[in-house]
Amino acid sequence: MNVLDHDSRLVLAHRAATRPDFWGPTEDASGADASGAVEVVVDPAALVRAVRVCDPGLLRTPEALQARVLEAHRAADTARAVAVQLAHSVEEPPATPEALVASLQPRVRRPSDAVRHARMVADSGGTPPTHAPPPRGVQGLSQNGMVTVGTDADGRPATVLADPAWLSAATAGGLQQALLQAFQRAFTHYADTLTTATGGTS
Repeated sequence: MNVLDHDSRLVLAHRAATRPDFWGPTEDASGADASGAVEVVVDPAALVRAVRVCDPGLLRTPEALQARVLEAHRAADTARAVAVQLAHSVEEPPATPEALVASLQPRVRRPSDAVRHARMVADSGGTPPTHAPPPRGVQGLSQNGMVTVGTDADGRPATVLADPAWLSAATAGGLQQALLQAFQRAFTHYADTLTTATGGTS
């Protein structure tokens, strides 16, 4: 299995964010947490398309919300990665969230990595990232200001924060809408950092 270094992931994520057809005809993927309280749907570029709250009673505390939403997102993103890699004839795609995370870890750069990286950048039509250090994580805030999704430096959701008082009484519909807005705004902000990091290429 090919493991991309940090710069390569930035270029691929930038291309995916700016070109909806980048991954081809792969369909959306979904995943739910183990309790079935929440389901997340992502598209081939990892953009969250929908959030479905099936049991808001299990999401009434900020800790429970974060744990279950992130679990559902990891499941959806794993399904997405498997589908994309199968569509591109990769023989052994990651089958679990842990395997997916491991496959995306940055690795020690070697001279041969630089050559592969340069070829990938040329093939994608982009230019090598010029950032130093790598961009930090970003945050997306829901329109009502009650939910925040934060990412790590590679754009993966890392935190889901919510106002405790609002969360304790939020309806399933209101929670779904706030989560979706926060996810999508985080993705947009991350794509903006990639545009800067890659010199504004598309």
